[in-house]
Order: sequence, then C-alpha cells, then structure tokens
Amino acid sequence: AYRSAISGRYSELDKEISQAYRERLAKADLDGLFAAVKEQIDNIFKSERSIDLRQSKHRATLYVPGFLGDELIQATTYFGHQYSTSSSTVGRRFSVRYGIIGMCWRLRHCLYNNRVSNTKRDLIRQWGFTHDESASIGVGQGALVAFVIRSTIADRDPLGVIYLEGYKYDAFGSVTAAGNADANGLFPTDLAIEELWSNVSQTKAVKSLTDKLAELRAALRWDDKLVDTPGR
Repeated sequence: AYRSAISGRYSELDKEISQAYRERLAKADLDGLFAAVKEQIDNIFKSERSIDLRQSKHRATLYVPGFLGDELIQATTYFGHQYSTSSSTVGRRFSVRYGIIGMCWRLRHCLYNNRVSNTKRDLIRQWGFTHDESASIGVGQGALVAFVIRSTIADRDPLGVIYLEGYKYDAFGSVTAAGNADANGLFPTDLAIEELWSNVSQTKAVKSLTDKLAELRAALRWDDKLVDTPGR
C-alpha cells in the first residue's frame, strides 16, 4: 500500500514538473530562437567543413538545466534534415550523468565523438546507460556533437547544451589522427569543435538565445535545486 501510494504521488509530480517546463519553454519561444541558431550552425559547417547539413540526415535539439536536481530538460523539438519531429519530446528529463549531453555539461566544453557505437557495452561503459536502457536502443553507428552555451555569470553551470546526432560515422567531419586526451580529458576532436563553436557563439542568434536562457534561469531558479542529489 505504501509503495503504491508513493508511486502514484511520484508519477503525478513527475508529470507536473514536465508540464511546467513545457508551458514555460513554449512561452519563451525557444523553438524559434533555436531555429535561428541551428541555421548559423548549418552555415558554419558548410563554410568551414564543406558539410551541408541541410542535405545530411541528422537531428538537433537544445537541453536546459532543471530546477529539481542535477538534470537536463529537452527544451525544443528536434530540427534536422529528413527528420520528422514532435513536440511530445519537449520536457523530457535526463540526468547530467547521461550521454554526451551530460559529459558536455559537466566538462563545460564542446565535445565531438565522430565514431559512436551503440553496442550495449559502449553505451554502458562510455555513456552512462544502465543495462536495461542500453537494451532498448537499436544497434547502429553515428556521430555526436554537443555545443555548450556557457553561463553569463562566471564559474556557473552552463545555460544549455545543443545536441547534434548524425546517422553515420564522421557525419560532422572526419578525423585524420584521433590523438590522446589532454590534461582536461579533452580530445583533439573536442578542441576542434570548440573552435567551430567560438565562431557561432558570437552571432546575434546565439546571443539572443543566451539572453533568453539567462532570463529563464532567474525565473525558474535553476541554481537553487529542490533535491540535493549527492549521497541521497
């Protein structure tokens, strides 16, 4: 009886939190702001890497921090060539210890993995999936990029993470020599994608999105977590 009652209350709270995010994010028109940023990302890949994302199957979305605990919230629908999208994905919540988005968030640095394998072993070892989560994902290969939108306040967590997923190896650029990680755990691919983002981050589109995210952080009190995760 206790378990059933707690489960019911938790389910209701979970839905209420996600709905609160969806309503606030929709009011902020993050889809519109992100669409402008995605256009700039497409432009830089075309000009700097001769990759036409408008003709390459991929998807992209934006994640923002949550106020409940150490989690990231999907803030926009998916954008990308040959990708059908639905607003039902907005409001989904993920741990900051999950996947490349969590790694980007924790390192506060842009990341690029040009050869991602969806084998169960790699999903568990590299990307923070549980055994059951890894079993639900189809085996495949691709490439992942995570761009970090840094805080406007020094030494604060990022305002957001932009996620790009390609459906083939080297979808966002090939790598001639992989190299080893530096003292900060960053690979040459990460440093190169950071340089690419430095050009995009100066555009009016990114600055407009950053300003809106800073407003949302203040309104939703992202930095004042309701749940203290460590040791719980």
